[in-house]
Amino acid sequence: MLLRPLLPVLLALLPARGDGADPLRPAPFAPVVQELGGARINWTELRLEATTHSEMTVGAWKDRRVQEQDALERVGPLIEELARRLAVTRGDALYAVLRADDPLAARLEDGMRNWEVTETRYLGQGGVEMTASLPISRWLQPLLEQVTGPVSEQLPADGTTGLVIDARGLPFDPALVPELRTPEPEPKVLVSLNMFGKDDGQHATPVVYVSDPADPRAVKRAGAKPVFARATGAAPGVLTVTAELPTSAADLALLIAARRVVVVADP
Repeated sequence: MLLRPLLPVLLALLPARGDGADPLRPAPFAPVVQELGGARINWTELRLEATTHSEMTVGAWKDRRVQEQDALERVGPLIEELARRLAVTRGDALYAVLRADDPLAARLEDGMRNWEVTETRYLGQGGVEMTASLPISRWLQPLLEQVTGPVSEQLPADGTTGLVIDARGLPFDPALVPELRTPEPEPKVLVSLNMFGKDDGQHATPVVYVSDPADPRAVKRAGAKPVFARATGAAPGVLTVTAELPTSAADLALLIAARRVVVVADP
């Protein structure tokens, strides 16, 4: 008789069936992803990704090894093409930021070929699907080392800890380092690539992209006492704000130099 009143409690403790998520575990925050024709840029995890699919046959046979090789040969060029198109700052790709005759150009050209296969799927009806990726921060670290600086900055023990720019709802194409400016015909640039300092060992890239300001990655970068700015306009790699930022010019410069900038964008 005592079991009947306890039955609802016991049932509630049983693991849920089906493919639903654990109700006690919060859902992960969606990354900011830009789709570009069969390939994508994951701006939150700073990764280039491409997927290819092969159903190549040899005579009357579908050979998995042939399909694997075919998918492998096609996924690399997709990653490398995406790397060359990646917006480093504003809408400018690598060779708009770096002169083609710069010795670093050859090093980065070699680096974009250091992609890795992250997943290979064998389809039930035949065929192979392959996904490869290239970590952006590792690939472009030499470029960031060259164009930022001159030193890494540390924030004071008290005071503002970060800048969070809310760009949700805007048709914004991200860049590795977006430019923040005022909307006048001759705009004042508030955030740009050359304002960031060197990596202090904790922040490999100058800016963090998230889809929600509550994302732990945003909290880690912007700290406990950030200031917030609402973007009112966007262009490729550029955000505009109409109001003055709620911090002094000196504090803003220090936040940027210390790489404490977060952009919240649509996933």
